[in-house]
Amino acid sequence: MPGSANVRGALERRAVHAAPDPEDAPPGAFRVDADRALDALRWAWNDAYVITVSRTGEQEWRAVRHGRPGEELISSTADDLNHRMRADWGLDQARLAR
Repeated sequence: MPGSANVRGALERRAVHAAPDPEDAPPGAFRVDADRALDALRWAWNDAYVITVSRTGEQEWRAVRHGRPGEELISSTADDLNHRMRADWGLDQARLAR
């Protein structure tokens, strides 16, 4: 069939380009720039928590409340850590309101 080699070649090129290396992909819905996320969390929560992220192996996000060094919030994502800090903070506010 005339032109089928051209169509097949174009489809193969698209398939190659459709699956970029995840390490080269720009930040998106599932890839977060850890430095920017850490800066944002610290900006929002620095008065209440010491926030760190491990850079070896899989990322591990940690938050320790000022004045409560034995209690640590641990998460695998910055977003989840933010949710945990909100919940923790909310519990404290509810206790203070009693």
